[in-house]
Amino acid sequence: MSNSISLEDAKALMSSESINKLKEMVYAKPQVDLKLKANCDILMSALCTATTNGVIRYNSLDETIIKILNASTSTLSEKKLVYALRQIHDSQPNIKCIITLKSGGLHTDIINEWVIDGSDDGVKLIDIFDYVVNKFEITPQLVRQKMGEMLKTTIVNNIAQLVSKYNTSSDEEKKSIQVSITTISRLVNMSAHTLYAEFKEVKP
Repeated sequence: MSNSISLEDAKALMSSESINKLKEMVYAKPQVDLKLKANCDILMSALCTATTNGVIRYNSLDETIIKILNASTSTLSEKKLVYALRQIHDSQPNIKCIITLKSGGLHTDIINEWVIDGSDDGVKLIDIFDYVVNKFEITPQLVRQKMGEMLKTTIVNNIAQLVSKYNTSSDEEKKSIQVSITTISRLVNMSAHTLYAEFKEVKP
């Protein structure tokens, strides 16, 4: 009687965690160099941190994500965020991007939190923008009044026009409005609060 076992039978006996660990052992670690990164938005900072501290494993990264990490680009668009999450999910399906809105002042409390999983029907940046604009009653006039002394006039005008467009759009039109995490962060900071981002494993 043979004591041999087929490769498929051996794989069937291994847990998904064991298979991933085996992949890590035989996987050639890519070259990731973050020295070009500076003044990153909170999404890019979170991606860099999660990669360097091991939350996102190197075998979860493809060439596109590695290029993003090695480039001088300091922003991570929503499109690239979704791409990264979907690619990472091939090896780490429970990795999510958590956006947390915290209050300012002496007592830092969580005002709200969003879990971005990269799915088509999941949380979008426009959902966070909508919450911030309504929660803090942000108007174009308020943007010009509070941001005028801190940012360039062109940036202030662009944000004020975006808020105006959003406030006058229908619910259907709002879904197609593009917004960056930097704009949302600026509106939150203007309201004396802080927005944080973190990639972490969220058990189902």
